[in-house]
Amino acid sequence: MRHLHTIHTRLAKSLFYPSAAASSFVMILVIGQTLMLGEFVAGFLVWNLILAWIPYVIAMWAEASAQRSMWRAIIPGIAWLLFLPNAPYLLTDLIHLERFGFVWWYDLGLLIALAWSGIILGVASLFIMQRMVRERMGAFVSWIFVLTSCGLSGIGIYVGRFLRWNSWDILFNPHWLISDTLYLLNTPAYYPQMIGVSGLFAGFLALGYLTLVAVRQA
Repeated sequence: MRHLHTIHTRLAKSLFYPSAAASSFVMILVIGQTLMLGEFVAGFLVWNLILAWIPYVIAMWAEASAQRSMWRAIIPGIAWLLFLPNAPYLLTDLIHLERFGFVWWYDLGLLIALAWSGIILGVASLFIMQRMVRERMGAFVSWIFVLTSCGLSGIGIYVGRFLRWNSWDILFNPHWLISDTLYLLNTPAYYPQMIGVSGLFAGFLALGYLTLVAVRQA
């Protein structure tokens, strides 16, 4: 019982339950849509939701590793930063509103629920990582870490939505990823869109995180 209580306490402090509730709501809506349409058309949304859970799981891994040694947290920390955009990326799935062909209000509700899940998962994983950094490097460094992570996540969302690269491509297709990035940086015509999209979604993640912190400190 004591072991279960310890697990429960850790999950509660790491925002697992609201994250799981939001994802469960998405799955309920997906099941409802499938039953009413008679076919499963939201498979790509379910896949994106699974990907959005990866940074949360990695953040838990990083925090557990840091309890033994901060050096052990480096690899999961890098992996977390690479996969973090997968969570707020769910906001961009709103572009698929007309894809399903069901009643618009249900489809809109599904996509909003998905976007909300992405924000919660991104905020929760960032909360875990900031807690780990703050305990070892202080509050100031931890907030620099938060803002930097939000900025890089915004760039990651742009790269994922418009260049169609995935988090794992940095390992499996680094040459093409670097080539596309250099082309992008050398083409000023792309700057307004790149800066606008990156800043917009970095701002969403940062505002979501600041809201969480303000509520927890109230």
